[in-house]
Amino acid sequence: MKTRFVHFLFLLLALGVQAQVTTSSMVGTVAGDNSQTLIGANVIATHTPSGTTYGSITNEDGQYSIANMRVGGPYLVVISYVGYTDQKYDNLFLNLGKLFD
Repeated sequence: MKTRFVHFLFLLLALGVQAQVTTSSMVGTVAGDNSQTLIGANVIATHTPSGTTYGSITNEDGQYSIANMRVGGPYLVVISYVGYTDQKYDNLFLNLGKLFD
């Protein structure tokens, strides 16, 4: 009886490992006019058809990462930082399981 239970647990573990990826991600670096990276810049990505928004702020290296985003698009990405004009990137599309950079 214990052997069957152990086999059942291993089967559940194996099924969990086979999970499918259904999202995408976006990463990048934000830099100013003099190519100096900007710490704490806001990055907001909006999935235009649904209105779903995803956000991140840049780290000490000016890098941001947004995970678990809807596949497809189009997306509007707005990057803002104090003292700079907002930068907008429109009509971006994400692929299943792929990293957009």
